[in-house]
Parts: sequence; structure tokens; C-alpha cells
Amino acid sequence: MKDRINEIKSAIIEYCRENLNEQYKDISLDVLAKIEQKDGEILNSSRCDIWVASILNIVLEDAEMFKRKHPMYITKKAFSEKTGVSSKTIKGKSDILRALLDCEQEASAEVAATAETVENNIEALNVEEIKVDTKKELTEEETKSAKYKALMGLAHEDLPFEDRLDYFKQAMAVAEEMIVDRENTTNFWNNESARPYMIASQDLATLLINNKNYKEAREILELLIKMDEDDTQGNRFKLINLLIAKNDRKAVNELFAKFKNEDSAQWDYFKALYYFKNGNLYFAKSAIKDGVNKNKYIGLFLMQWTAALRMSGSVIDPVLYTEATYYYNENFALWKDTKGALKWLVNAVIK
Repeated sequence: MKDRINEIKSAIIEYCRENLNEQYKDISLDVLAKIEQKDGEILNSSRCDIWVASILNIVLEDAEMFKRKHPMYITKKAFSEKTGVSSKTIKGKSDILRALLDCEQEASAEVAATAETVENNIEALNVEEIKVDTKKELTEEETKSAKYKALMGLAHEDLPFEDRLDYFKQAMAVAEEMIVDRENTTNFWNNESARPYMIASQDLATLLINNKNYKEAREILELLIKMDEDDTQGNRFKLINLLIAKNDRKAVNELFAKFKNEDSAQWDYFKALYYFKNGNLYFAKSAIKDGVNKNKYIGLFLMQWTAALRMSGSVIDPVLYTEATYYYNENFALWKDTKGALKWLVNAVIK
């Protein structure tokens, strides 16, 4: 039983590290602890990745992250794709866990409380002008926070590109005003007041990438990495994609050198593709060997063999499978557009 709990715990930590933050991690682990206390054996009744997705779903639902107004908004479909578990399954298992915990409002009260403090004081929000009418006078900080949330909500609406671009830029301008203690310029993520700006900037970069505005996206991602030398947000993974696509050798090698201690499977797959693209097959083979040893699912996703894997009845590691889903969604086009890369990958993995 303890092994199953530790497996779920590790997967939650990994997901939160890549997609959320420490606060959500702590709350998710607290939910897991409560489940274990109530009836831990239930976690043996389905696959590990299903319970991971269901616990995270409870936390994100109670934090209202599936609502467009949330600054870290994500759709349920996107969440399902990230976790590799169907939305229907996630809902069913989440309902079971909620019934077990009997805490519809409890799981993420700590996260929701922060947002509700401001939201409960807001009587109406004029979306056109981003003006706040309040039941009582808000502080300057609360007013800026409310404007930021409203703008981020609009930026994530299904609107024309130019409109979303404008809302993101407005949100970044408000968020920049919210930053205090600007002296620590190389680790801005540790400065909580700077996080809204960094989140908005990353989301803007994603919007630009999706619209093929690669030059502008690259500039933002490079700036974010300068702001946080540890790159807590993982912007290096989006940036290396752009650099390899352009085959900017100098920039690629500089980024590899900057994150020379990066030991993830994703990084090895990036190295393998880059070296293959430039004809350095010795390093390419070494990198793909390391990548497959760390996470074979990424290779299977890229070769589109995952259906066969699921049908084989093999036990699937939920953490590695989630990583593979993310890597495939973000980078399959890069591999596909690199002549001969997928064919080489098949031969390299089979050998």
C-alpha cells in the first residue's frame, strides 16, 4: 500500500513542479493524505495515473482553475490531455473521492481563499474598461489584483488573436506595477509579487507560438529565463523547440550549456533531434539512448505506437506517461518537420 501512495505522491509532485507551484502541490498532497487516512485501499482499485488526475482535478476545481477568470486557467480537455486520463474517467473518480472525503469545499480552501478575499469584495466588473465597483473601498494592491485577473480572464477567452494579445499586454503592464523588491533580478520566481507578471508573459509567449510569431515568443522566453536563472517555469523547453526549429546552433549550444545539469528525458530527446539534424550521429545516438532509458514513452508517442502499448496490458508509469503526452503535444511537429528524424528514431529505439 505504501508503494502505491508513494507512486501517486511522486506523480503529483512532478505534475505540480511542471505545471503549478508549491502551494498546489502541498494542497494536493494533503488531499492524498486524507484519502489514505479515510480509506487508502481505494487507491489500489484503479491505475495510479487515474487517481493522480482525480486528486489534482479536485484541487483545481476548488481553486476554480477551470474558470476563465483564473490567472492560471486551463480547460478540462487540456488537463485531461496533460494527465493522459479521459475527462469522463477523471470526473467519475473525482466524485468517488469527494464522497469519501465529504469535503466539497474543503480540498482547496486555502487556494480559493486568496481569490475569494478580493472577489467577494467586487460587486461588478466592467469588462470594457476594467473598472471595479466595490462594496467597500479596496486597497491599491487589491484593485490591481482584480484588474489583473479580469484581463487574464479575457486574454484566455476564445477571441481574435489581436484582442487576446492586447489583453495579455495590459495584464503584464498591471502585473509589472505589482512587483515589489526588484533587487533579486536573477531569481524573480522566488519573489511572489513577480509571479503574475511571469505567468502572463509565459502565456503570451504560448499565444505567439500558436500564432507562429516565433521571433517575439523567443524574446519573451529568453527574458523570462534571465529573470529566473533556475527557470522554475520550464521556459527552456519551449525555447529550445524554437531554437532547434530555426537551427540557431550558437543559441542552442548556449542553452544546453546553461542547463548542463538538466537531466530530464525531454532534454535528451531535444539533444538527439538537434544532433541528428546537424549530422552528428554519434552524439545523437548517445542522447536518444539516454532519453529512452529515462522515458521510453516519449519515443513511443513520437512513433505513434502508444495504442499498441495500451493494448498490450503493460503496466504504465503515470508520471513518465504524462511527461510523454506533454512532450508529444509540444514537439511532435518539430520532429515531423525534421527530414528523416522519425525514421531514424524508429531505428534507434528498436536497436
